[in-house]
Amino acid sequence: MSFHSNTTSHPGAPQNPIVARWGVRALIVFLCWTLLWPQLSGQGVPFVQNFSKAEYNGGTQSWDFAQDGDGILYVANNEGLLEFDGVNWALHPVANKTIVRSIAADGKGRLYVGAQGEIGFFAPDARGRLAYTSFQSRLSRLKRKAEDFWDALLADDGALFFRSGNQIIRIKEDGMQAWYPEGSFLYLQRTGSRIIAQDSRRGIVALLPDGQQELLAPPVEPQMEIVSILEQPGADPVVCLRNGRLYHWKGKKLLPWETDADAYLYKHRLYTATRLADGKLALGTSQGGVVLLKPDGTVQIILSRKNGLQNNNVLSLFADHQKNLWVGTDSGIDCIQANSPYTFLLPDEELEGAGYGGALTQNTGFFATSNGLYAGTRDPSGGWTAASFALVPGTQGQAWGVQNIAGELWVSHHEGPYLLASPARAQRMGDIGGTWTFAQPGANPQLLIGGGYNGIYLFEKKGGDWSLWKKVPGIEESCRILALENDRLLWVAHPYRGIFQLRFAADYSSAEIRFFNASRGLPSNNFNHVFKIGDEVVFATEKGLYRFDKLRDSFEPYAALNPYFKSYQRVKYLHYGHRGEIWFAADKEVGYLKPVRTDGKAIYTPVVLPFLHGKLLGGFEFIYPYDEHRVVFGSDKGFIFFDQSQKSILPDAVLIREVRLAQPNDSLLFVSRPVLGGLKKQELELSSRERDLSFRYVLPDLNQQPGIQYRWRLVGNDPGWSEWSASNHKEFVQLPPGDYRFEVEARPFTGGEVLATAIPFRIAPPWYLSRTARLTYILLSAMSLFLLVALPRRRFAREKEHLTLAHQREQEVQQQQVFEAQKEIQLILEAKLEDEIRFKNQELAATTFHLLQKSEILQNTSEQLVTISQHCPDSNTRRSIEGLIRGLTQTDQFDKDWELFAQRFDQVHSDFLKRLKERFPQITPKDQKLCAYLRLNLNSKEIAPLMGISVRSVEVSRYRLRRKLGLDSEENLTGFLLRF
Repeated sequence: MSFHSNTTSHPGAPQNPIVARWGVRALIVFLCWTLLWPQLSGQGVPFVQNFSKAEYNGGTQSWDFAQDGDGILYVANNEGLLEFDGVNWALHPVANKTIVRSIAADGKGRLYVGAQGEIGFFAPDARGRLAYTSFQSRLSRLKRKAEDFWDALLADDGALFFRSGNQIIRIKEDGMQAWYPEGSFLYLQRTGSRIIAQDSRRGIVALLPDGQQELLAPPVEPQMEIVSILEQPGADPVVCLRNGRLYHWKGKKLLPWETDADAYLYKHRLYTATRLADGKLALGTSQGGVVLLKPDGTVQIILSRKNGLQNNNVLSLFADHQKNLWVGTDSGIDCIQANSPYTFLLPDEELEGAGYGGALTQNTGFFATSNGLYAGTRDPSGGWTAASFALVPGTQGQAWGVQNIAGELWVSHHEGPYLLASPARAQRMGDIGGTWTFAQPGANPQLLIGGGYNGIYLFEKKGGDWSLWKKVPGIEESCRILALENDRLLWVAHPYRGIFQLRFAADYSSAEIRFFNASRGLPSNNFNHVFKIGDEVVFATEKGLYRFDKLRDSFEPYAALNPYFKSYQRVKYLHYGHRGEIWFAADKEVGYLKPVRTDGKAIYTPVVLPFLHGKLLGGFEFIYPYDEHRVVFGSDKGFIFFDQSQKSILPDAVLIREVRLAQPNDSLLFVSRPVLGGLKKQELELSSRERDLSFRYVLPDLNQQPGIQYRWRLVGNDPGWSEWSASNHKEFVQLPPGDYRFEVEARPFTGGEVLATAIPFRIAPPWYLSRTARLTYILLSAMSLFLLVALPRRRFAREKEHLTLAHQREQEVQQQQVFEAQKEIQLILEAKLEDEIRFKNQELAATTFHLLQKSEILQNTSEQLVTISQHCPDSNTRRSIEGLIRGLTQTDQFDKDWELFAQRFDQVHSDFLKRLKERFPQITPKDQKLCAYLRLNLNSKEIAPLMGISVRSVEVSRYRLRRKLGLDSEENLTGFLLRF
C-alpha cells in the first residue's frame, strides 16, 4: 500500500502565491506523466522486501500462495511447497519432486497442492511436522492423462477441485468426478457457491454436480483467455484477460471497462491479478511489473524493477492477512509492504540522491537532494503516490535544504542562497558562497539570518524584494547549526570547535559574539549541536544534553531530558513536533519522546522506530513532521515517509516453531501449528536421556518489521521471566527430570500488546527412579524384612554350628599358616646369609685381584729396571737401581698374592681353577692365570700388561692353551671357559 496524505499547511500559515501561480502548469505536467507510465515517480512507494532463491532455498519461480490461520505463508514453488513464518523459510517437496503449481488450504489441517502430474496434501504429523500424502492412486483411474494442475480450490461442501488443461477433477470422500472441455480449460474459480471455469471454446461455464456444464458467458473476443475474475462488493466482477483487457461481468455479458491503465496493460500483457482489502486491484503483468488500480479505474502506482521488484515478469500475486502484497516473479519472491506506515520517495528517480531537506505546502512538495532541488505536486487523490517531480532550474548540484519562511521558499545550496521565485526559477540572493540554513526573528519579518560556509549573513526585505544586507563581522566559521533563542540572541554550534553566542543590537547593525568551548564550560570541543525545543534552547554534547544557565552564565546538564538518552553515546538531532513530541536521532537510532503530562509537568515515553535504524544521513539528519501524524526523514537514498496513523496489523499469537533435541543428533521434536493441528497430545513426553532442548519461537509478522522482542520463562525450573531480547531462540542443557511449561511472550516494535504462548513437556526419570523401580524397591524391602524377622531362630542354630566348625577349621588353618610362615622365614634368613657371604667373598676376590695386578705391575717394573741397570754406565746410578730392584722384587710376595687371588677366585667362580687343574693336569700356572683372565672376559690387550708380556705373546699363549684344552678351531676359547 502506498503512502497517502491529505495534509495542509500549518494552521495560520499564509497561502503561497508562488505555488498557486504554478499549480496549473504542474497539473498539466502531472497529466502528461500519467500517460507515460514508465516515468512514474516514487514518492509514497511502498517498501519491497526481496527474497532470492538462495534465501528461501527453493526454485526461482513461484506460482501460487496460501496462508493459514496462524499467519504462516505457503508458496507453490518449482522445488516444492515453501513455508515462511516471517523469519525462516522451509521447503517441503512433493512425492515426485516436481513443480508445485497450486495450493488450497482447507482450514482443518490440510494444504492441498497441485503439481506436474501429481496432486496430494500436506498435513502435520503427531509432532507438527508437515508430511505429504499423494493421490496418485486416484489419478491412475482418470480417463485422460494427468497434466500440470494449475488451479486448486475447495468448495463449500469440502470437495476439492483441481484444474489442468485437459480436465477438471473433483475429489471427495465418496469418490472422484471429472469434467472435460470442448477446447481446453484455461481458468478455475469459486464464485459464491458456484464453481466456474473457462472453456477456451465455449466461454465461462459453471460445473454442475451431475458432470454437466452450464454456459454463463460466451467469449467476447477471439482467443480470449481469462487470468482472473475479481469480485467486488456491491459491484460487478472484473474479468481480466491475458491480452490486458478488462471487462465488467454483468449478467451473461462481459462489458469492456476502460481504465487509465489500458495502454500499459495491453503492451505488457496480464498474467495474474488479485483484489486487495481496500478494494484496489493488483494486476501482475508479464513484462511491466504490478499495476495497482483503484476501483474507479485510475492508476495508483506501477511497481517494477525501477522501484523495488526483482523482475517485471509477475507469475502470482497474493494479499496476506497483514495486507502485504506478495509477488512471485521470474527471479524470486517479493513482499510489497502495502500496509506499512513507511513509504519512500525518490524525487530525482534513478539518480537516487541523498535527501537533505524538504518543505511541503498545501499542494506542492520541495525536496533538497545531493543532485539539486526537486519540486512536484500532489496527485489527484491528495497524496504523493503518483506525484511527478522535476528539477528546479538552476539548483542542480548539492542542495542542503529548503525552508518555507513566511510563505516564501528559501534554498540552502552549495553555490549560495536561493529564493524560489517559482517552481520553474530560483533566484540567487547575493554573491556569496555556500549556505547551510536560515532563521527569521519572529518580531522582524523583514530580516532573515543565514548560516553560511564562512559566517553569518543578514538579508533584508525592502519594497517587497529581498537582498543581501551584510555579513556579520567577527565570525568566520562554518555556521551550519543555528538556533534563535529570541529575536536578538542567536546560538551557532560548530561540531568540531565549540558554540558561539551572537547577541544582536536592536537594529542588527552589530553583534556581540562570545565563544564557548571545553575551557569555557562545555564537556568537549567536539560533537556540539544546538536545537530549539519549544521555548528553550538545548545543547547536545559528547556528555549528554545541556542548557545555558543565564544567572550563572554557564552550561549545566539538562535534567528534564537527559534521563531519556542514558543508553546513547551521542544525541545528534532534536526536532520539536506538532503535538509536543520531541523527535530525535541518537547514535543510529531514530524515534521520538511522546509527552505524557502529569500535574502540569511533561513526562515522556520514548518510542524508538527500529525500521529507521541507520537509514538517516549521519551528521546531516533531517526530520520533518509536516503535520500531526506524518513525518519525512532524509535518508541516504531519497526520503522516507512515516504515517503514525497507519497502524500495522500484527499476528494474533506467538508460535513455537521448533523444539529440537540437541543431543544426540539435533532431531526435531515439535512444530507448533495451532490451526493446522499437529500435536495430538497436550504434553511432550521425553525420555530421561532427552534433557538438552532448544526452542525457536516467532511472532509470524510477514511485514518483517524490526524491533520485535521476546522474553521466556521455564515454569518448573525458574519461574522468573527473562529480559526482553530480539533473540527468538533459547537452549536448555541437562534439565533434571520433572514437569515443565515453557512460556514465551512477544512485544511488537510498537510497544503494544504482549502476545504469549506456551508448551508443557515432561522429562521422564531414569529407569532406576521410575514408578516401577520404586515399587520393586518396596517389595524387595518387604521381603528382606520378612526374612530378617520370620527366620532368625532357624538360622541361629545352623549358623552357630557352622561358626563353631568354621572356628575350628580357622584355628587349624592359622596354625598351619604359622608353621609355614616360620619355615619360610628360616629359608629367607638362610638365603640372606648365603647372599651376604657370597657378596663378601666377591668383594674380597675383587680386592685380591687388584692386589695381584699391583704385584704383577711391580714385577714388570722390576724387570725393566734390571734392563736399565745393565746398560747404565754410571756405577752409582747402577747401584741405586739395583737397590730399588731388590726392594721391588719379592718373589715370595708375588706368589703369596697369586695364591690368595686363586683361592678367592675359586670361591667366587665355584672352584674354577681347581676343576680346571683336575680336568687338564697338563696346564701350567701361567696357563691358569691366562684362563682366569679369560674367565673375567678380558681381551688380549688387557691381559698383556697383567702378565708382563706382549699382545703377540698373549695370542701365542692362547693358541697353546687351546691345544692343551683340546678345542677345535671353530670353538671359542673364552666361551668355553665361561661355560666351564
